[in-house]
Amino acid sequence: MSTIMVATDLSTRSDRALRRATLIARSSGAALHLVHVVDDDQPTAIVDALKHQAGIMLAAQAATVRQVDGVDCTSRVVTGEPFVRLAEAAEQVGAALLVVGPHRRQFLLDQFRGTTIERTLRRSVVPVLIANAVPSHGYGRVLVPIDFQPPSEAMVERVKSLPLGPGLQMMMLHVYDAVAEQMMSRAGAAGDQRLAYSAAERRAASVALADFARSHGLDQHVLQEVRALSGSIANDIGMAASEACADLIALSASNKGRVERAVLGSVTEAVLRDSPFDVLVMPPT
Repeated sequence: MSTIMVATDLSTRSDRALRRATLIARSSGAALHLVHVVDDDQPTAIVDALKHQAGIMLAAQAATVRQVDGVDCTSRVVTGEPFVRLAEAAEQVGAALLVVGPHRRQFLLDQFRGTTIERTLRRSVVPVLIANAVPSHGYGRVLVPIDFQPPSEAMVERVKSLPLGPGLQMMMLHVYDAVAEQMMSRAGAAGDQRLAYSAAERRAASVALADFARSHGLDQHVLQEVRALSGSIANDIGMAASEACADLIALSASNKGRVERAVLGSVTEAVLRDSPFDVLVMPPT
């Protein structure tokens, strides 16, 4: 049986994470494990009191999930830095997925340190699902942006293997940059020439995406869309998700630098900060 870990700070934001994880667990047969982290950078008496109270609240939530939803659910409270302890706990319990609620933005702190979610993503070896939307039903469609790089290939395979529920339809999106179109416009090229160029670029992108899907045995099972870059890739991803009625966007972190530090990348960070959709972030492979 797969285990889905839910990170909760016992706020209403975390209620979204718990509800989403419960919906996934009910449809996939997974078990839930609730974790709350108490910051230990405060007096021992306060830490102990917070642990005790959080333990009572988590146990009550776990009991409700078991009794009302019929899902196996356990809980525990740990102490330390939240982003460190969450990533460690997910690995320790062998979680297939870590689910968190939307972040609470604190502008100045976020600018210098990043949100707890982003810092957890940089450490996690487990896929992290950010439950931004209010859950009301299981996932129907996941949008997977593809750039034909190795992380895209790994992401497709991991999305297929995760316990996200039956009937989930994958939609691959490739955003291509028709770099010569603006140059042709500035050079005064005729409209039919620009149209011909745009059509050729779109055909080439469509062929490349179809070949990618075929190489993963998905050509008969996934929707495919290509679209020319119209501003920022993150914005185009959001527009495509909205137009396709997707309820989940899957992205990947990457592993860059000599010190092998996981970074999110500008596109993933932008989608995380602005998306109203749930976002699934895959760790670097």
